[in-house]
Amino acid sequence: MEPVQAWLRTKRLDVELKSGRGRSLIATKTIQPGEVILTQEPHAFVMNTNVEVCGECGSVEAQSLKRCSFCKHVRYCGVSCQRHAWKQGHAKECYILTSIQKDGRLLTTTLRLVLQMLLKRHKQKHTKEEIKPWDHFDLVSLMETHRKDLPEDRLLQFAQMAALVGSITPEECKADPEETTNILSALSCNVHTICDAELRPVGIGLYLIISLLVNHSCAPNAVLLF
Repeated sequence: MEPVQAWLRTKRLDVELKSGRGRSLIATKTIQPGEVILTQEPHAFVMNTNVEVCGECGSVEAQSLKRCSFCKHVRYCGVSCQRHAWKQGHAKECYILTSIQKDGRLLTTTLRLVLQMLLKRHKQKHTKEEIKPWDHFDLVSLMETHRKDLPEDRLLQFAQMAALVGSITPEECKADPEETTNILSALSCNVHTICDAELRPVGIGLYLIISLLVNHSCAPNAVLLF
């Protein structure tokens, strides 16, 4: 957490452990009404396949959107977004989606998110590029899963989903079933809905710092927008 805390201090924010509340995001300066406290790009995100939106930038300009010519699962608003997404991981995801579609199978949005996370972890392990402190996969293990509070049928569902993910993930990117089940448990209470300008749901995303440090409040003093 130290690299994360150091990064937060540059934003005049800090982390404290509060009794009964866990990790809490604390301001070290006066925040004015309407001021943006923190912005963060998602660690991983997936746009809904039934919504006409660019799978990379979120543009809803329907006239310019074209589906990926291979998997037909993702839409892009232009060549720039398509190339960037391909480089960031859609190249492997596309191959997987195309392969399972031949068997008549489709992945849910949540399973695609898990797949993207595992592909990204493998990429981070083998990159020479600097990984942003707020974007490191290791932070996923720090997220609350509430697994001990989940009913048996829910845990069984996660185990089945983990088995499916394991069956389609490239060998070099795989996680063991227990870890994948933990990831699914964490996502069930840490994923945020991504909305368009009119607040209509268009996808889901995992924002690591937000999920780790910002908890529910019945009397909130800040608002989340994704």
